[in-house]
Amino acid sequence: MKMYNTAVVDVSQIKTKYYQPENSKEFLFTLGVLLKTIFPLEVVVVHKSTMQLIANGHYLQLAIEEGKGEIEVVLADFPEEHLLHAIATHWKPTKKYAVMFKFIDVFMKYYTKKNGIGAQFSKGENPHALRDLVAEILGTNRTYLDMIEAIGKFRPELLESVDAGGSDSPSLQEAFAMVPKKKSTKSQKSGNSESDSTVNEEEKKNYTLPVTEINGLSNEEQITLTTNLPSWQAEEIGNGILPEGLSISKCYTNNDTFQGFSMVYEKDGKSVIIHIAYTDDLRSSLLKAA
Repeated sequence: MKMYNTAVVDVSQIKTKYYQPENSKEFLFTLGVLLKTIFPLEVVVVHKSTMQLIANGHYLQLAIEEGKGEIEVVLADFPEEHLLHAIATHWKPTKKYAVMFKFIDVFMKYYTKKNGIGAQFSKGENPHALRDLVAEILGTNRTYLDMIEAIGKFRPELLESVDAGGSDSPSLQEAFAMVPKKKSTKSQKSGNSESDSTVNEEEKKNYTLPVTEINGLSNEEQITLTTNLPSWQAEEIGNGILPEGLSISKCYTNNDTFQGFSMVYEKDGKSVIIHIAYTDDLRSSLLKAA
């Protein structure tokens, strides 16, 4: 018994939150098993209960460009949980922040659905551990995950601009700095049903961001590192390689101003810590922490 049927649907009904253009052959094979058919199907494939696009999105894009209001699709009629499992187990890593943003909720849903397939793989009920897991799957860390999510919820097109990587494109940190600070609202109703509201701006703390690739640093920043590290590490950085065993973080103030670097590596069984302060504020904070 096949698990799909064909139908003509409004283009506007089709959602793209679950769609990754670079779907792997393994994912498409799994999709074929779920549908009890053989791929490729030369038509748009949409999950019936959620109306999420899951395959052959180029046909949908063509229909949109041609101004079509309706399109023939294959409606996949199997549980959403099975679709989430197929996506999670055949995820193809990407460096595109805009794509990562779309899939944060997909993976969170997969790992938190009560009695779902993914629940057995989640690392307990600690929300931070779960976000660490999702960040790892997406190929990033929780700090970057939080930034990507905040930017995507504020202005998704900013992530696409960051991904473009042109001379006029903002960095992820610069895009994150555009996101308004969170506000919390406290309301208390009085006996006569009138309410008083006060809005308090959430205090933002200084933070650090790990350096995951040398190519993401400016020429000036690379020179700063090579002149302050041992020659063997400096040579690798000069060649665009992040030395093994070397941890580098960029330090920022609570108003997103870059302050300098913090680096840690091991030598003769001991940890070596190097701080490079660009400003007096950072120097002062490091002296207080020492």
